[in-house]
Amino acid sequence: MMESWYRFQVETVNSQLPRAQNTKKDERVPHFIPDEWQVKFLTAVDDKQSIIILAPTASGKTYASEYAMKRTSEHGLCIYVSPTKALVNQVAATVYARLTARVGVFTRDFRRDIDVCKILVTVPQCLEILLLSPNHQKLRNKLEYVIFDEIHCMGTELGDDVWEKCMLMCNTPMIGLSATVSNGDEVYNWWTRIEKRRSELYMKPERQVNIIRYNERLADLNKYRYSGKELYPMHPIGIMNSKQLIERGSLPVDLSLSPKETLQLHDALQETLYATMIPDRKNDDKLSIITTTTTTTVSKSSPSPLVSHFGDDWTVERTKCNKFSEDVLQQFRTMIEKNEVQKIDSVIQNINKGENQFEYPERKQSANLIVEFISMLRDRDLLPCIVFSDSRRLCEQNATTVGKDLERKEEKLRSGRDKQRMDKIKQELEEIEKDKKRLDKRSIRNKEECVNNDDMRNGLNGVDSDFYYKYLPECTLIHRKADKEMANRFVMDAKETNPELVKLIERGVAYHHSGLNAKGRVAVEALFRNRYIQVVFATSTLALGIHMPTKTVAFVRDSIHLDALNYRQESGRSGRRGFDVQGHVVFVDIPLSKIRHLTISRIPDIAASFPTSITLLMRLLHLYKMSGDENTKIDSCNRALILMECSFMSTLSNKNKILADVQLHYHFLYSLQLLYRLHLVNGKGNLVGIAGLLTHLYYYEPGNILLGYLINEKLFHTTESLKDIVSILAFMFTSQPWHVTPAQRENLFLERTEKRYSSTLFLPSMSERFIQMVHGYNEIVKEVYICYIQDVIKILREELPNEECILPISNISFYEKSDYDDGTFEHKLKHHYTQQPSSAISPFAGLSGLTDEQFMQNYNATSYDLAFNIDLSNKVVPFMDPHDYNKMNLNSYALDFYINGNKSQLIVENQLQAGDIFNFTQDFLLLLASIKTSLQTIVEYEEQQTAIETDLDFFRSISNKFDEIHRKYKESFSKAFPHRKYRI
Repeated sequence: MMESWYRFQVETVNSQLPRAQNTKKDERVPHFIPDEWQVKFLTAVDDKQSIIILAPTASGKTYASEYAMKRTSEHGLCIYVSPTKALVNQVAATVYARLTARVGVFTRDFRRDIDVCKILVTVPQCLEILLLSPNHQKLRNKLEYVIFDEIHCMGTELGDDVWEKCMLMCNTPMIGLSATVSNGDEVYNWWTRIEKRRSELYMKPERQVNIIRYNERLADLNKYRYSGKELYPMHPIGIMNSKQLIERGSLPVDLSLSPKETLQLHDALQETLYATMIPDRKNDDKLSIITTTTTTTVSKSSPSPLVSHFGDDWTVERTKCNKFSEDVLQQFRTMIEKNEVQKIDSVIQNINKGENQFEYPERKQSANLIVEFISMLRDRDLLPCIVFSDSRRLCEQNATTVGKDLERKEEKLRSGRDKQRMDKIKQELEEIEKDKKRLDKRSIRNKEECVNNDDMRNGLNGVDSDFYYKYLPECTLIHRKADKEMANRFVMDAKETNPELVKLIERGVAYHHSGLNAKGRVAVEALFRNRYIQVVFATSTLALGIHMPTKTVAFVRDSIHLDALNYRQESGRSGRRGFDVQGHVVFVDIPLSKIRHLTISRIPDIAASFPTSITLLMRLLHLYKMSGDENTKIDSCNRALILMECSFMSTLSNKNKILADVQLHYHFLYSLQLLYRLHLVNGKGNLVGIAGLLTHLYYYEPGNILLGYLINEKLFHTTESLKDIVSILAFMFTSQPWHVTPAQRENLFLERTEKRYSSTLFLPSMSERFIQMVHGYNEIVKEVYICYIQDVIKILREELPNEECILPISNISFYEKSDYDDGTFEHKLKHHYTQQPSSAISPFAGLSGLTDEQFMQNYNATSYDLAFNIDLSNKVVPFMDPHDYNKMNLNSYALDFYINGNKSQLIVENQLQAGDIFNFTQDFLLLLASIKTSLQTIVEYEEQQTAIETDLDFFRSISNKFDEIHRKYKESFSKAFPHRKYRI
């Protein structure tokens, strides 16, 4: 009886099981009642402590950042760091609306109220500028809190190493927010080490670091496969297989089940366990459960696990059900850990028992599939929906397909079902038009008559007017309760720059990606939250912090970019707080093997990176030199020390600590040597010459260092054609290749001739002088860094003895001081090793006779020839690959835009995506602006010098050339994008 009652609640009430809620109000946040974990972060903010908050999307972790902003003093500053520029404006608007504080914005191409704001919203790259610029010392002094949103980006291409550098250089409490971090303890240990070192250097009490975890989602996620206009539920365990589970060792830590899914797994486990029982000969009332390691005896009359777990309560409460779910999952995990293959397979088969067979993926054209899918969601009240795919073009195509289908449906209705009413309204309009003409011929004698005439001119009543001029309700996805007036404002604002998008918005459909301009993005985001737009086709950028909760998330078409991290981020959008108790995740046209991989894979760890580079060293030297008073100099020095001593890599293990510390120490020493040889620092370590210019081009490292070398070698002085200078810059700072074979390249040239293209398509062959200078620069780099490599490996051999003597895959080891039997493999390896000269080369690569000199002569940063795996990326060793520039097939879009100024040609001829053109051309314009401004500053400085010999003529010559290039490029850019806001 009781088991049936509990089973009914868990299976039928499911996600609507009552949740235990905190009823104790907190005067610090009067607008909501915080949960226990939220009270912890409120207290931590009050105590000015650093906090790492790991909680699911829409769980309420953002309240921590809002409270930190609210607690910022009147003359203090709180910085909110967004992972992407697209999120900055939304955060700024939200903060201003909720807190009414002065909000500043700082991105690479736009800035507002930086020096006078209380809350600054920025991106990591711009925070780095604030932390390293001597001009922003006052701003750093009033900094009280830094909030890093989506800290998992630190381990991705999006984050690179800039997140780590910012966290190391912030001498303030920090808040880190994320829903998808698997190695939170490692980040916590790293922050704790940073705070300990800060307390030692600044001689202040150590700031406490808190890590707060909350794993409970407020909305369960139901997962489905779509086929044949139906949704087929998927149990997360039901799509797995024993081989993959055992290979991975366990289930993902963040895997959660709804109450109904938990009961299904529980029943499948019980069925499997009882199938393996045998009667106990000593007692008929008992059964023996046989496992791989033990035999356990249980009684047939024992209470069921449901009764045992919920027996103290009449009503099943959600928190207790979650505990039951953890117990059931742990029981299944135990099977995996014990490699019980047959039982695992049995459980999975029991879960899938009775499942209907269906064709998946469905063999149907993509356009028809999408139209039917959206129609099905509408019929089942599963809108709003975000449909994710990793192609901008596919997003736009799918949105257009749905929009056109709604248009065709309306045309069909108006010419069929509603034809009689349409004809009647047309006839009425004709009569109105005749009346208007008659009235125009009459003279209007008084005002009252004029008013009556206006009434006649208005013609149709409101219902008929809406029916005739507006979209039919059945042919639009717009929610009937949406704010139409607000929608009209956004539509009018975006119409001029996004006419095609606006047509779709008026049907309740839209697309969203990073190539969409600001007005389009703002309109889509606001109108989706307002429920005016019901379907958005989007790329993964929408999942990075942008507040667009939805009822349903769908994944369409497989992609290499759809991995475990993106899947967790994107699926987490489903289930709107306060609206839905369940979110829905649907897979459309994605192979079951990929779905299984996404479900079973754990979230990747935040990866460590090498936190320094040669340009960073220049910026640190400049910061120290320009620090005004002694306290500021000490602060600058402390920041640099923390950066060198407390890298994330050095926290992960003792081996990594040694690798990181040795590399960082010697990298600074040898990078100083390179800067000295390139005439960028003097003997006292002060920046000289054009070093200041190069620090402004940190974004383009290591091309900025090569640029400095080319300027000093007078390449641009002797290059008369401005077009050739642009071509050189394009080679160094643009990296958009044509992915074509030689035959396809020839076909493109033939097409260019036949169609008389204006674009060059491929960057032209570079001059011999340019290539010789690149080789000359690389020779200097190699001369310096061969010594760096040798010294680092020498120290690592002392600190990590015998580490290099282990084969990476087989783990076969040989040690120089050990004795091995003659003829064994280990003896042969040792013999060859002792015959090799002491060098940086691995003993295994050394078998071929490879030497240090040969390694540097044929330098390859990605090779495994060195004895230790040290970082040789081009930010660490600023080597510019001298591989035949003329065969790199780089797209000439920057050069073509400079010559023609036509963005349409970049789409048709250069074959760039429309959404990329603004960003690509703006990036190159920003580069030109940085070079031009820096050269002008140098010229102005030289003009003020009273010495007889100055470098005025040297710099004025190239300054005039770059000024002219920038003027022409900016002019073309302004004409091509007249409605886009930018600050250059």
